Amino acid sequence: IPEARFSFEEPACVGQSVVFRNESDTIYKVLNWEIDTLNITTSGDFSTSFNESGTYDVLFTPTYDPVGDYQRECYDTFTNSITITDVKAGFTYEKQGACSEFLFTDSSTNAVSFSWDFDHPKSGDDNTSDLQNPKHRYAKDVGIYNVCQWVFNEQGCKDSVCKEIEVEYVKDIEKYNVFTPNGDGQNDEFLLEVVNHKVYELKIFNRWGARVFSSSSKANGWNGYHNGNKANSGVYMYKLSATFVDGESVKKSGDITLVR
Repeated sequence: IPEARFSFEEPACVGQSVVFRNESDTIYKVLNWEIDTLNITTSGDFSTSFNESGTYDVLFTPTYDPVGDYQRECYDTFTNSITITDVKAGFTYEKQGACSEFLFTDSSTNAVSFSWDFDHPKSGDDNTSDLQNPKHRYAKDVGIYNVCQWVFNEQGCKDSVCKEIEVEYVKDIEKYNVFTPNGDGQNDEFLLEVVNHKVYELKIFNRWGARVFSSSSKANGWNGYHNGNKANSGVYMYKLSATFVDGESVKKSGDITLVR
């Protein structure tokens, strides 16, 4: 009986074409394939794709037309199973802090390895990552970035997804005008929240123009003391000089009220 046989390459993945290669005796001219509910006849190799993962039996029954009085209809059959695996890419993202840093959280299924491209060539080697849940900082760069994730399962199947994110560079100064340094843990210091700065200088003066406080760090606010003594309740003036990381400089001044 002439031998019937076929082969296919693995991994076999959901949604990707699988080629079943005929390796039978050349006498076979009519190739019948049966996979699940699919029945098809070809004269050569056969390709199809699978929409769901699982194991499928493939029944191969080739035939030929006998030639001459001595050739009989003796047909071989061949059965093999193919395992289809799946992997699905997916992620979410959120902005953290004021320095345009984004956290990307993997939401893929069946993935064991990952590859990311943050569409930010300026960041050099940091533009890509193989972490499952990476972070990326765009710093002062702004615009629309097309972030892509590639995922792979144990068998080598892969999938990818890309999402556009909008990056905005935030620079701001937040201030308030009243503080109450009474030790209750609420509003006990006068602070100016400066976002994305590299130079910071804050000075505070009393109503007669005498300086009662100065600081070059936004983490160091005025606690309402001067020379170790409590400053009196009343109105004071502040002056702030700041330079942002993009080089822009600002100067601000205003009144603050100390209430005891």
